[in-house]
Amino acid sequence: MRKIFAIFFVCAIILCGCGKKEKTTSNLSDISFVADISYYDENFSFKTNIDKKGEMTAQVVSPEDFKNLKFIFNSDSETAEFMGFTYTPKTGKLPVNNVVRIMFEAIEDVGDNTVITSKSGENHKIKGKIDAGEYIFTFSPSGLPLRLEISDIKYIVRFSDLTLV
Repeated sequence: MRKIFAIFFVCAIILCGCGKKEKTTSNLSDISFVADISYYDENFSFKTNIDKKGEMTAQVVSPEDFKNLKFIFNSDSETAEFMGFTYTPKTGKLPVNNVVRIMFEAIEDVGDNTVITSKSGENHKIKGKIDAGEYIFTFSPSGLPLRLEISDIKYIVRFSDLTLV
């Protein structure tokens, strides 16, 4: 009876360890993508590029009324460009509720936050907090961004057309 119990116990230990847990490195530089953003009842789409220094450029694709409005973010300043006009606030930051700024703050913040452990081959999630609220950032097993969500403000970003630059 003890031998059967011992064999069963050893098999249970071996099988419980099958799902190897791992950390992923998020890939948020030298990348371009389309960010489809849902914010409350509004929908926006941005063609976005992040260079190796972390500067993010996001150009409105939709809504049509704001097409070609461009936002440029880096750690020192934020700028908006539209129809030849450029606006850089004296404070260095665009308004807090700017839909692209929220995404940029989460991208800047993601490296310092907790990875929710997942099994090998599964998507990885990172939890963090920015001015807009607590976020959950989902990455593919290779580290590419898939989704960003801040449920308190009904903010969701879906990343598509990802290209490594």
